Amino acid sequence: VHHDMGLILGNLTPVMHGLDLWVMPPQRFITEPRLWLSCFGELGATRTAAPSFGLGYVARKVRPTDLGGMDFSGWKSLICGAERVSADVLSEFVKLVGPAGFNEQSILPSYGMAEATLGISGKTIGSPTKKIRVAPSSLRMGQTVEVVSAEDSGTWHVGCGLRIDPSMTIEIRAEDGSALGAGMVGEIAVSGSSVAAGYYADTIGSTARFEGDTLYTGDAGFLYEGELFIVGRLGDSVKVRGKSVFAEDTDAIVHSVAGLGSNNAVSLLGFLEDQESIIALVEKPTGEWVSEVAKQLSAQYTSMRVVVIAAGPGTLMRTTSGKPRRTAMWQNMLERWDATEFAFDSATVLEPSG
Repeated sequence: VHHDMGLILGNLTPVMHGLDLWVMPPQRFITEPRLWLSCFGELGATRTAAPSFGLGYVARKVRPTDLGGMDFSGWKSLICGAERVSADVLSEFVKLVGPAGFNEQSILPSYGMAEATLGISGKTIGSPTKKIRVAPSSLRMGQTVEVVSAEDSGTWHVGCGLRIDPSMTIEIRAEDGSALGAGMVGEIAVSGSSVAAGYYADTIGSTARFEGDTLYTGDAGFLYEGELFIVGRLGDSVKVRGKSVFAEDTDAIVHSVAGLGSNNAVSLLGFLEDQESIIALVEKPTGEWVSEVAKQLSAQYTSMRVVVIAAGPGTLMRTTSGKPRRTAMWQNMLERWDATEFAFDSATVLEPSG
């Protein structure tokens, strides 16, 4: 309940509507993900919300044979937000629970912020989830995204639906604050009656800000066919030759390698010796995955330095809601740089380990 999605959507909303509320501690979800599924497949719960990484964790830890006797046909809605929604995670989750009656259209990708009293946009129940593949080279602030076919090289982006509150305005703004047209990448800005008046205390470390009655979210995104698509956090990006590279996109490449996922791998962006760089930080012993990660990142981001680190358990740092603490991890890596053993570093032309 310390996160806005859990507090406002998970607790206050059921109380307002007089609904029964079942609460599971995060620690128990981690140790017994099947029990979480049994709430819907055996005990009759019908609605919930979860971040993308939570669904990915369930898809990895629960086997189809663990679902014997479960029926998910009564599961009405699964709101997915709190971070950029992964198309691959949604597919893996549906692959697990679909054969037991789960309706894929019950998944509701959404976008919200505490500063907007949570809900900004979301998919409606019964409508298909919009997924598009975008050429990474077109993900530049102020540029129109290039939607490519599923067979072409690109990154998948999941639509987060339409505005939830009809009185709310969702705009995409350029770096100078001007409004951008449909399909153009910029900062998501929202205004409306549910948007807060401002911050009570200082906002050091936050990329969101208030200007007049408008909330500049600190997130990059674009509107496509009326839906809002999230690109990434502006504070989790680096500019390379005028183009913004987002950690969520480099994460997607790292996580595409077998055995890697949001549970054990993150990518960090910044400057190493004045060069734009990617650090793939992975809690896994060196192996064949090292060369694959290095190859894929180097192929996609040819002008960036690529570093791969095989780290020990407990290296990855997260917020209380499970989001990567990239700035803190980057600083931690710099402080321990001289004592760090690299599995791969393109700057030293080392051959990948494994």
